Amino acid sequence: MKPAFLLPHEERHRNLAAAGLKPNAPPNLVRLALSRCAFDTMTDTKWRELAELTSEEASVWVNRHRRFLRSLKWGDDDYRGYVFEFFRRFMGEGLQNLDVQVKFLGLSAWLEANDPGLHADLYEGTSVDVLPEVDLANLPDSGAIRDNLGRLQSQLEGGDAAATIGTAKDLIESTAKVILVAEGHRPEGEDLPYLIKRAHEIVNLHAKSATHRDPKVEAAVKRIRGGLQSVALGVVELRNQAGTGHGRAAIIPTGLDDARLAAEAAAAWIRSILTAYSRFTNKSI
Repeated sequence: MKPAFLLPHEERHRNLAAAGLKPNAPPNLVRLALSRCAFDTMTDTKWRELAELTSEEASVWVNRHRRFLRSLKWGDDDYRGYVFEFFRRFMGEGLQNLDVQVKFLGLSAWLEANDPGLHADLYEGTSVDVLPEVDLANLPDSGAIRDNLGRLQSQLEGGDAAATIGTAKDLIESTAKVILVAEGHRPEGEDLPYLIKRAHEIVNLHAKSATHRDPKVEAAVKRIRGGLQSVALGVVELRNQAGTGHGRAAIIPTGLDDARLAAEAAAAWIRSILTAYSRFTNKSI
């Protein structure tokens, strides 16, 4: 729920974070990034669409400006200045229009390809740790895992929180099913908590299988293994509440920080499961 009152700097921080940028990113650098990206990628039609999405005032300004779109068409020198003026006018005093502008332009991907330094200034690290290739290679078919991992990375970089959460759950589900199928099980029709539990049992990471001659060590290992399973179940629960995959009656706002946490949690769970599976099959460490 949005607070009844936000101080100006609090509103800016909130809107920067909602757009997937660092909450303390300088607005002048954000404006510079948007302007560079737009100058490189926008067409007449795209400008009209972005203006319409931004505000009625922005739409009027773009469509009635005597020089703006004409300077784009003819490649005039003053076009770059008009681009900068658009974002100076219409990012919003509290950056309330920033989210739609960042997503419309695909700012993160453009900066990564064209200005990595500015990307680093504006964005938190968004990469998901790569899964160990040696462990992926031990699977009969790792295609579904690789596909979901690539999609997860793309969605996280694009700032799509709900889709990131949904794909983090898909990544966990694919991994559990791949493990079960590799060991001759038929996972179709089973719910995801059961698949996660069975994957833990197969690779000998279930809490109940932990043994040690020191009871305190055994209890600690059981807790870690149980916690690892709870991490996967937590991602599943978050997806059920706020991720893609369900048609909803209302939008449930979700922050990119929560989405990043879900992605990193899913990757951590999968690394642990695949490493344990490599040991289980005696094909790796």
